[in-house]
Amino acid sequence: MYEFIGKIIIWSGIAALSFILVALAVGYFSLKKKMFFCGFFARILDFFYMPLKPIYALFSDTRNLDALMVSLKNKAHYNKFAKSKKRVIFAPHCLRHIKCPAPSTKYGIQCISCGLCPFSEIKKKCNEKGYDIYIIQGSAAIKNIIKNKMKLSDGVLGIGCTYELNKMARFLDMVGIAGYGVALTKDGCFNTKVNVSDVYRAMNIK
Repeated sequence: MYEFIGKIIIWSGIAALSFILVALAVGYFSLKKKMFFCGFFARILDFFYMPLKPIYALFSDTRNLDALMVSLKNKAHYNKFAKSKKRVIFAPHCLRHIKCPAPSTKYGIQCISCGLCPFSEIKKKCNEKGYDIYIIQGSAAIKNIIKNKMKLSDGVLGIGCTYELNKMARFLDMVGIAGYGVALTKDGCFNTKVNVSDVYRAMNIK
């Protein structure tokens, strides 16, 4: 009996490891080209994320793991995001200028288009495209905004570090909202950067 249970545990471990390795490989290739079953493999990495992350850290930067997962989720949700009619942007406050004069509210930084950072141009583009934009201090604020401000919205374009985008995508999956992420080209706590062209390209997904 114990021998049988032991075999089940061993074979289950081998199967789990195989799925994880295949999911990582698909995630890597998804960074460069279209792949199939991206949603399935993204869910596998989500399920094993907590034990996998410290192991991954032994060999590489964990931000690379999040980048693979964001890529998989972008591919998996692309068609649903393309069909969304009313979208919002969630962007990190760390992108604003260090001398940003904009006031802060419970729904994020209220950009006044001062011209000191990329948000002035991004906000202008949002007005043209019918996007609402929320400049927030971390993914925790997303739940509050979705609950109170997004009753008519069905799509979210996220800008942020790969870790926050991965968390955001996991939550959006749970609430059934189409999401797409654009990663920062330089992350950190302040003076971060994003390729604005990538943001505009994502805004135009149809």
